[in-house]
Amino acid sequence: MPLPWLWIGTPTLPRLPEPPRLERSSQTTRIDDELVVTWHKQEIEIANEGGVRQARLTRFTGGVEATYGPTKIMADELVLYLLPSERHGVATGHVRLIDPEATASASRIEFDWRQKTGRADNVDAQIENVIMRAERIDIRPGLWQLTNVVGTNCSRRPPVYAVSADRVDIRPGHAATFHKPTIRIFNKPVLTLKRHQASLDRRATGIRPPWINFRRGVGLGLAWDNSVLLNDQTALAAAFGAFPKHHSGYRIQVARSWVDPERADQLITPASELSERAGVSYFENVAVASPDADAAYLRLPRKALSLGSFVGLAASGRDEGAGYGKPLELVGDWGGPLGSAAGFLVQARWQRIRRNYDPIYSREVVQAAVGLRPIPISRNLDVTLRADSAGYSGGGTNFAWARGLAGLSWRPSKHLWLALAGTTSSESGAALFPADQLPVKRSLAGRVDVAFGGFRLSLLNKVDPSTHVRFDREYSVSQVIGCAEVYSQFRRSPNEYKIGLRLRLESFFDALQSRKTRRKGEAAPP
Repeated sequence: MPLPWLWIGTPTLPRLPEPPRLERSSQTTRIDDELVVTWHKQEIEIANEGGVRQARLTRFTGGVEATYGPTKIMADELVLYLLPSERHGVATGHVRLIDPEATASASRIEFDWRQKTGRADNVDAQIENVIMRAERIDIRPGLWQLTNVVGTNCSRRPPVYAVSADRVDIRPGHAATFHKPTIRIFNKPVLTLKRHQASLDRRATGIRPPWINFRRGVGLGLAWDNSVLLNDQTALAAAFGAFPKHHSGYRIQVARSWVDPERADQLITPASELSERAGVSYFENVAVASPDADAAYLRLPRKALSLGSFVGLAASGRDEGAGYGKPLELVGDWGGPLGSAAGFLVQARWQRIRRNYDPIYSREVVQAAVGLRPIPISRNLDVTLRADSAGYSGGGTNFAWARGLAGLSWRPSKHLWLALAGTTSSESGAALFPADQLPVKRSLAGRVDVAFGGFRLSLLNKVDPSTHVRFDREYSVSQVIGCAEVYSQFRRSPNEYKIGLRLRLESFFDALQSRKTRRKGEAAPP
């Protein structure tokens, strides 16, 4: 996730002005199959090109509105240069641009509506919940360049936090490069960097600095986890972690994907079999905000191979305190949509693996998951279904398990969400490691979500009905304060506690993380 430095502003950022009003006697002219202009006054300049007299330019005045696709430009004056050698438009005087993704004002906008390029001067813009100012913006396919830029998602004046930069180069879906970014607190500069690059590619995290991490029962430690693209379909991932009461560890992994980069929407490197088995399920993880997140995750297209080496891994939510090492592992990752209502994920791996300092074994592991989108069964009441299975062979043992989940979610109002879920499972054979086993054979879960304004509270409890023991309890509470959100989150299993501050820039980054700029109202690719 890139650092939230993109448009962090100054107290001088104004409100966007109202667009110029068209006169009642306006007329409409279709310039070509893409551009339509509504105008009050019109002047045409004729040129002789190649022995043919034709319109060189058309000047529209008295309040003008130009529309191409979902984009609309309003100005006092618009000049269209219509000869093939210089075909473009220039809007001046109270210029306003309205697009489903952004609203902006400028002193001047020059644009080519066919090539989708443009330049704007003295720009004030709003994108999602972020406002910004730039001395100049140049746009061409695959690159946005902003000069002397500042911005904010904070309505307070002066804003609580801010960033300015001499120049920002944005390659949507790839990266944003900041030249001399300055972090500001209440408009006071506190830190200036020479250069910073943030990843906007969902297939890799980019290079991030190490951070301090806290684990219950383990204490404070240092963690670092990064991945970069070697080419458009290959990623290299590396990580390390060091905790005083736990095994230090590392990870290095290279993965090759065969998914079209335009459709890839998640990390190329496959998840570990030691990670949480249903960590994206609304009924299993209090951090997941919606019942449809599970199927959406399983429907992401995957087709990858990876080779890696791992030391000091922990099994999430099981075999606490143990460390697993995999000096060598080969993984195949395959998944995506099943029709319009379901998704699946299959992983097959060969590995050399050990627990703590026990002997190293060679073995094969196959895992599979399938999940349905929530199925409406009555007003505001949905049912969710998911099935998981895994098989292990090696070290002189064979072991397998299968698990099914059924959940009900009811939303009686926009402020309240209630959910119940049950799981049942079966196992066969002898497990080589404790982490291979299911923590419980059956479970019942209950969840409540309450949201009022900027406040949200989520509670999740899980019980083993055969022993009546509550084996997991989780909560998440957050409160929006201005441009930020304070949150606290606890999960008994897998033993996580988080407290922090979020800057509420998710929708803004979603717009920048699309490799192809597709504005609202345009059809999504198949």
